[in-house]
Amino acid sequence: MRIRLTAVLILLFFFQGTTSSFAESWVAPSVYADSEVAWQITDSFTVEGGISWLKQNTKDASPALKQEAEWQLCTEPGIAPCNRANGTWDANISLPHCESATQEWCIEGLTVSPPGPQKVVGEFLRNIAGPKTEAFPSLGIPAGSTAGLWRVKDVQHSGKTDTYVSLVNLRFVKSSQDATPFISYMDARIIPYKQISGNSRKTARPYEQLRTVSYFDSVKNLNVMGISGGSEECAWTEDGVCGEIYDFNPNSKVSLTIRISNKVTGWLMGRLRDPQVTVAPVSASQNRLTIEARPLAVPLFFVKAKVSELTDAMKKTFLVDNFIVEKPTGIWGQKGNASQSLDVIPAWKDAANDRAVASNVTWSFATTNFGSGSDCLKSTDKLMGIVTTNSIAYEGTAPRFVDGFLDYKVAGVHFNPDGSVFEGRYDLVMLKSIAQCLYGFSDAPISATISVLKDGAEERISTSSLEEFGEGAFTWLKLSAQGFTFSNPTLRVKLTQAKAASPVVAQKKKSITCVKGKTVKKVAGVNPKCPTGFRKR
Repeated sequence: MRIRLTAVLILLFFFQGTTSSFAESWVAPSVYADSEVAWQITDSFTVEGGISWLKQNTKDASPALKQEAEWQLCTEPGIAPCNRANGTWDANISLPHCESATQEWCIEGLTVSPPGPQKVVGEFLRNIAGPKTEAFPSLGIPAGSTAGLWRVKDVQHSGKTDTYVSLVNLRFVKSSQDATPFISYMDARIIPYKQISGNSRKTARPYEQLRTVSYFDSVKNLNVMGISGGSEECAWTEDGVCGEIYDFNPNSKVSLTIRISNKVTGWLMGRLRDPQVTVAPVSASQNRLTIEARPLAVPLFFVKAKVSELTDAMKKTFLVDNFIVEKPTGIWGQKGNASQSLDVIPAWKDAANDRAVASNVTWSFATTNFGSGSDCLKSTDKLMGIVTTNSIAYEGTAPRFVDGFLDYKVAGVHFNPDGSVFEGRYDLVMLKSIAQCLYGFSDAPISATISVLKDGAEERISTSSLEEFGEGAFTWLKLSAQGFTFSNPTLRVKLTQAKAASPVVAQKKKSITCVKGKTVKKVAGVNPKCPTGFRKR
């Protein structure tokens, strides 16, 4: 997606935990003692819990970012307290289910296929209770709903049920300098769940309306909007009800189709295995986007240590506003696609015994930034591709074009929770036209080599593949590599194309007349010569 940098300060403090797809959700142990500190790499794109809201900043933030802004929840633009003419707007829109063939901004369908070729179409059940928003045409913001519940008949997950929840969120942002809001982010996730009811810790926190809270983080005293409700072990919650999270069958295949603005462009990143992308226009402003892929098993990283035993490299990971915190405490967390995570893992992996604490079988994707090194990797008028990996940490961008290679940096640990060696996977799907732009290729077939660059040495990945699918402007290249091991390698893709053979120029033939006494012969050829005993006339 096209990402714009603005002076807007968007502040949200979320009370609910991040969701993780586990047969039994793994929750990080608390760190209470001031003598200990921990690092956790999380793996969740969706943080809004599948609910919708619209808010406006009714005051100005100070230049020093000592936040004096006052965010107010809006029922309707222009109605107090959201009636400031040039106020900053921020909206999270959870896409509803499509109720008609012409509806836009909605989830059209979901399929989950068991191992095998058949596809089972999901039956939409309902949207969960929780905050929703009306459409605001004056701002160009569609109606927002809540997480959608589905049944995919007889296609069971590890919870022994056939129910799944869809969460597709769009973030709209408008500063005082913008004429209308723009889409700054999109994320999507499908989570298997089993509904449980009763009086328990899991079911005690239904999602409630946003409210203003005061949050102090030792650096700035901030006034922010917060979401109340949710649970780390629940994909969704209502009053007395929890959608308990479970794992996919890893050999299943999931397909999600959404109708979405054609201004959602650029690149996607994801936790998907063997992805396929289909884009088709449905109106002058909307595309039908289908992502089909198998779920991906991703390891989780959590490690704690005594503050007195931190190495210099470990200390450097506690960075706030470019200053290293001298006495860190508690659990520090970061997303896997954050650049900081690429530094955390190599600094802390020895303390973690180079081993993951748990594994997560998940299906999710989100928009990400353009790659660097070439304008061929940038476009504001079309979706260009998707990058997916099972690495704990990875670059949250499209690949970089460096010296003729498409480079992508990842980081992870060597061992799974059970002690077996972890094997990495990397999938890159991009328009064929990008390769043609980068390398000056023709329409002829393209080939690829994929290698791992680590510790100054480059090693070819033996298990890799390249294929083409689609047609016309939406012809895609899909590259897959698997079986590589970790520290913090760079994955390198080199695309090549055989040079076309030089065309054979047909040489003109000519004829000569040869005579021998009274005998006359015509001889034709490129370089004709008279037979023995004949002379040229």
